[in-house]
Amino acid sequence: DTGAGDAGSTTDGGPDPIDPTRCDCDREILPGEATVELSELSPGSTVCLRADTAAERGPLTLVGLAGTTDRPIVVRNCDGAVRLVSPDVRSALRVPAGSHFRISGAGAVGVSHGLRLSAPSSAHALLLLRVHHYEIEHLEVDASDYAAIMAKVDPDRSACAVGDRRSDPFVMEGVHIHDNHLHDVPGEGLYLGSSFYGGTTVYCGETQYPHVVRDVRVERNLIERTGWDGLQVGGAIADCVIADNVVRDFGRAAVGGQNHGIQVGAGSSCEVARNLIDGGPVGMQIAGLGGTVVHHNVVAATTGQGLYVNPRPSPLPSDVVDRGYLGPFVLAANTFVAPRLGGAVIADINVPGNPVPGGNRLLNNLVVSGGPGFLQLTDRYGWDAQGNLRFDDEIAAGLIGTAGVDLCLAPDSPAVDAGVDLASLGLGPDFEGRARPRGGGWDVGALECH
Repeated sequence: DTGAGDAGSTTDGGPDPIDPTRCDCDREILPGEATVELSELSPGSTVCLRADTAAERGPLTLVGLAGTTDRPIVVRNCDGAVRLVSPDVRSALRVPAGSHFRISGAGAVGVSHGLRLSAPSSAHALLLLRVHHYEIEHLEVDASDYAAIMAKVDPDRSACAVGDRRSDPFVMEGVHIHDNHLHDVPGEGLYLGSSFYGGTTVYCGETQYPHVVRDVRVERNLIERTGWDGLQVGGAIADCVIADNVVRDFGRAAVGGQNHGIQVGAGSSCEVARNLIDGGPVGMQIAGLGGTVVHHNVVAATTGQGLYVNPRPSPLPSDVVDRGYLGPFVLAANTFVAPRLGGAVIADINVPGNPVPGGNRLLNNLVVSGGPGFLQLTDRYGWDAQGNLRFDDEIAAGLIGTAGVDLCLAPDSPAVDAGVDLASLGLGPDFEGRARPRGGGWDVGALECH
C-alpha cells in the first residue's frame, strides 16, 4: 500500500519543518476565509488550518505564496484533519500563482491525509496554475467533476498569433507530489502538464504550444477508481521521475485513449519505476520525446495491453531538441500478470514516416498470460529484445503471492537467474526495494527474490 508514509521532506531535501505534535502558526486561516492573501509572510512561515477551529469549511484560494528554496512557505493542517468542500464550480483548493511552497496534510498525529478535498461540481479538486518549486503531500481527494489534481496552464488568446512555445516563458519546475490518496473521480487522478505538447488549435483556432515541466517527482501516491487515466504527465521534458505509486481500478469510463494506469504523455522524458498498476484497460502508455526508462513495475489484471509505446518527436526547431528525440526507450525488468488473453501485452505504435531513435531496448520483462504474439514490435524501432519470457499462467511462471503483497518467484521458477545482465543500466532496486542481482544472475521481471 502507499499514501500513509511519514511526513515527507521539503522540495530541496532539507529537514522536515512539520511537527505533527505542535501547531505553531505564523498565520491561521479562519473559517469563512475564501481568498487568502499571504504575500506579506516571510519565507519559512507556517500557515495553519486548525481542525479544532473548523474541521470542515468552504473552498480556498491561496494568493501570494512566495518562499525560498531553503525556506518554503508551509500550509498545513493541525489538531486533526481539515476538510475543504466546494458547493459549486470552484476548486476546493486553488493556487493561481506562487513559488517555493509546501501544502501538507501531515500536520496531525495519527492522520495520514489531514487535508481532504471534495469538489463534486468542479473540474478539479486541487488546481495549481502558474506555480513552481512546490510540494503537495498527504492530501486526500474524494470527489471532483473531472480531475483530482490539475497542475498546468493552458495557452490563451494572448499567444494565438505566435505559434511558438516561447510565447509564454513560464516553466513549471520543481514539482514534488507525493503520499496523496486520490480516488473516485470521473476523469484523471493526477493531470500534470499539458496533453498538447505538439501544438493545438483548440483554444483559439491557431496553433499554440504549452509550457514545459521540469524537475518532477511523483511518488508514493495511491490512486483508485478513476474514470480516465490514473496518472498522466505531459510536457515533462527533463528530470522526471514517476515512482512507487499504486494505481488501481482506472479507466472505468472506457474512453479510448484515456484509459491508462500511467500515461507518459507528449513532450515527456521520464523514469517510471516500481509502480503497481492493478485493474483497468491499459497499464501504461509511453509517449513523449524518448529517453524514457520504464523499469521494475508490476502491471496486473489489465483487460487490454500491459504497455504500449507511442512516441512523438519535438514539433519545433530550437525546442528541447530540434524536431527529434532525446534518446532511446528502455523497457526493462517489468512484470505483467494476466493482461488480455491471447493478445499483445507489450506493443509499439508508430505513424509511418515518423522516425524514432535507434537503440531502443526491451529487456528481462516477464509476461504471464497473453498469446504467442505477446510482443507486437515494428521494425521502425530497432528494438534490442533480450531476456523476455512469457508463461501461460502463474504456476508455469513460478510466480507466487499477490500483486503488490509479497509477490515473488518460487526458487524453482524458470525465470530465476534467466535474464541478461542489466548492471550497466544502473536501474537500482527491484519492485520491493531489494538489491539486484542476488544469487547466480538476474531474475526476469520486476522481482529479485533469490
